[in-house]
Amino acid sequence: MSSMSLNSYVTTKKGLKLYVRVAEEKDCATLDTVINWAYRGKEGTPDPWTTEKGLVAGKRIDEAGLLQELKRDPETARVILVELIKPVVQVEDGAQEETTKEERTIVGSIKIDRESATSTDVLIGMFSVDPSLQSNGIGQILFKIAESFALEHWKCTRGVLHVLSVRQELLNWYYSMNYTPSGELIPFLHEKHTDSPLIDDLCFSTLYKSLI
Repeated sequence: MSSMSLNSYVTTKKGLKLYVRVAEEKDCATLDTVINWAYRGKEGTPDPWTTEKGLVAGKRIDEAGLLQELKRDPETARVILVELIKPVVQVEDGAQEETTKEERTIVGSIKIDRESATSTDVLIGMFSVDPSLQSNGIGQILFKIAESFALEHWKCTRGVLHVLSVRQELLNWYYSMNYTPSGELIPFLHEKHTDSPLIDDLCFSTLYKSLI
């Protein structure tokens, strides 16, 4: 893989070319769609492995909530996205030569969050990949960029995840990324979300990873 930094191009293990940057307000509508696809499913594709179908009802986030996240202090919260880059060959009327331009499509996101500008724990969440492009290495790239940014720019030394405790397949993937269970459980408080649990006693498992 190539460089793992913001505002740069990176190629996945399957050869997909991506561009990595911080999300902006103009991205809200598209980003909202991709995030909800990842957690609630996308018509015409198999259920994503991040799905919460049968566990949680309602949207994972809406545009208003996403806009609030993007307006937060950039020293304590960042939403990072990746765009899929595809070359588009164009021939303009009267032109004798072809020109190649880039077509960019938002295909994934991740959020980093910390309590204050001096906190050394970084909470990683809002992890999403377009279901039609999962298993292409995009998720690994998002995590590596989020972790690298938190360590290098925020001096955070520990990554924190909150994952639904019943999602063993997803937990196993995080374990493969060197996150370890702490034994801490956090109740799913739907009053603070745009979604609500479909099963009783739904909770999040807390996972940790050293970033140094």
